Amino acid sequence: MTSQRERVEYAGKLWEVKIVGLREMLMLQGSPYYWRLRGSQSADDWKPYEQETGPEEPTEKLLQLSLVRLRQGQNQPHHWLLFVHRENEAGDVFQVTGDALNMRYDHANNIDIMRLENFHDSFLLKSDLPATQLQTIKDFVVHEPPPRAENQRDVKENCQGWTIRVMRDLVDSGMIDEKWIESAKDMMDPLDRGFGT
Repeated sequence: MTSQRERVEYAGKLWEVKIVGLREMLMLQGSPYYWRLRGSQSADDWKPYEQETGPEEPTEKLLQLSLVRLRQGQNQPHHWLLFVHRENEAGDVFQVTGDALNMRYDHANNIDIMRLENFHDSFLLKSDLPATQLQTIKDFVVHEPPPRAENQRDVKENCQGWTIRVMRDLVDSGMIDEKWIESAKDMMDPLDRGFGT
């Protein structure tokens, strides 16, 4: 999916930025010269663009693991989930849903999450995930208990807290970088913003 364009200065030149899937490309006269993952903030994250060619290109694209935030109703916290997919394709959604008093684990496959009307944003946690690690992710999510509370006063977390707990398991296993835990915590909505999914 290609979308918005803007201009930035980098390496002494003014570049057009083109968003392609989960990447930002620095373009000059229609050709890409540098790229970085969407959401990167540092100019140091830009890497020279190299056109991939025939025999070296894998026959099957590696999976990607993303943290996705969806918009909910007014004054409601964002709904968080983990999304395992190939770039620009549908994939597997791992989440907890329901009221924060009694959430339940919910897995769906072949979902094109980034085209949903309530899609807010996503963060690429791992871009080179071997298909063999999909089962590891499934194991972590099914063993991480969904949030529960006796009453709304006792609610301590929602889907956001659960997602961070699963991310902690992924960090501990070496699958994703530790920096994502703090980044995710900084994005959390206050619990008093609503108690839904």
